[in-house]
Amino acid sequence: MNGTHACDTDLLHAAIREAFIEQYERDVLGEFLDELRAQLEPDLAAQLPPLPPVGTLELASVREARYFFA
Repeated sequence: MNGTHACDTDLLHAAIREAFIEQYERDVLGEFLDELRAQLEPDLAAQLPPLPPVGTLELASVREARYFFA
């Protein structure tokens, strides 16, 4: 379990925001779907549903989100 002293919470919040942005800059769901398809028989892979539509979140805006993490 990780934590921080109260005097370092701004640093912790910045690190969490940056990690979130770094994690989701890639197409995480697309990569997961590709991995599933590679592991399944072709007839089963063809039955997988399409990915949901991508939203409009600008990842960079997370850096300024006051209540991103609580």
